[in-house]
Amino acid sequence: PSPGWISGTAYTSPDYSDFTDMANWNDYGVIELDEPVTGIEPMSIAPVGTLDAIPTSQLRKTLFRAVGYGTEVRKAEEGPQKPTPMSYPMVRRYVDMPGQKLTPQILQTNGNPNDTAGTGGTCFGDSGGPLLLDGQIVGVTSFGYTSNCRYIDGYQRVDIQIAQDWLSQYVDGL
Repeated sequence: PSPGWISGTAYTSPDYSDFTDMANWNDYGVIELDEPVTGIEPMSIAPVGTLDAIPTSQLRKTLFRAVGYGTEVRKAEEGPQKPTPMSYPMVRRYVDMPGQKLTPQILQTNGNPNDTAGTGGTCFGDSGGPLLLDGQIVGVTSFGYTSNCRYIDGYQRVDIQIAQDWLSQYVDGL
């Protein structure tokens, strides 16, 4: 592989529905690296039921952090100065968002950058990136409702039994 890149093999859930079964998306996967990486501490996956423990009345007051390398909305360096989705340079970024809705497989967040409770939303290219709560992975970026990287974002939960049963073949300690 090229300097700065690490090679591996990608595996996706065999139960992935390609969004045809809106109740059971199973939109998660792993990349098994060809060689171990040293010098970093992997994040842990939250235990089953972590998100279910948040009372509905507290979901909107709970901040989740999404990490990604995808597109961001910013003003162009030249030409019209209208905020526009852009992809380069690829810089790791994060955003904090309040919870909006929880289903048995999906957590939705409010990615409105004008919401005083959060700092924005995820965008194209962030798919598969981690969603964190208290330093643990509770989900992965799955979808957004708009093309301008704002509004409602959806995250496939990994704190559910079906996800952890599948992930346990790749992740020690699940």
